[in-house]
Amino acid sequence: MIIKNDDLKDTILMMKRNSANIIEEIPQEEIDLYLFIQRQFNKQKSGAPGKKFKKLFLLFYGVRISQIRTYFDKLFDSNLYNKLHKIENFDELEIIYEELLDFFHADSSKYQYSYISKLVHTINPDFPIYDSYVEVALGLKESSDTEQRRKEFWSIIYMKIYNIYQIIIEKELLKEVIEDFSLKREITAMNNIKILDFLFWGAGALIKKKSQVK
Repeated sequence: MIIKNDDLKDTILMMKRNSANIIEEIPQEEIDLYLFIQRQFNKQKSGAPGKKFKKLFLLFYGVRISQIRTYFDKLFDSNLYNKLHKIENFDELEIIYEELLDFFHADSSKYQYSYISKLVHTINPDFPIYDSYVEVALGLKESSDTEQRRKEFWSIIYMKIYNIYQIIIEKELLKEVIEDFSLKREITAMNNIKILDFLFWGAGALIKKKSQVK
């Protein structure tokens, strides 16, 4: 999927115009909790997670993860960790995603798109998170049909998020917004992918909040 700078004009303009309000949607406590979770994960990487880690992970990423019985087993699966840190091309990541989608569907009877992206990101933060806020901020559209959404998710949604982030980073399209973010929040311990993830999450939260007021 080829994305050009012109395709992002409206998104970049929206982010720049609403920079201050977007950052207000991102409390420092959320950033600190994210970084704590990453540090704790990197200390352990495999084995059974402690109760404190699980509690904080669910608090940050969503309590419904607890409905997926095998979620934390996969998160601390050393084989999966090794695979996600040895990826040489995007096709390899697609294979892993497809396997995880089918695996968690068998466990929970749902395609856990967002929760899988959070699992993958925790293991390797070079890969972005997908959730409804990011989807809204980027103006992405998904099929309402379950099977069609399953077929399209990788190419229509996840690859597009990844490619958009790469273009923004490479072309420094949100340089001023990120500089403003760094002045108002302590973000030095995060990589560029996570900085953009927080910013687009904040933008999505702001858009949803405005839509509720109307």
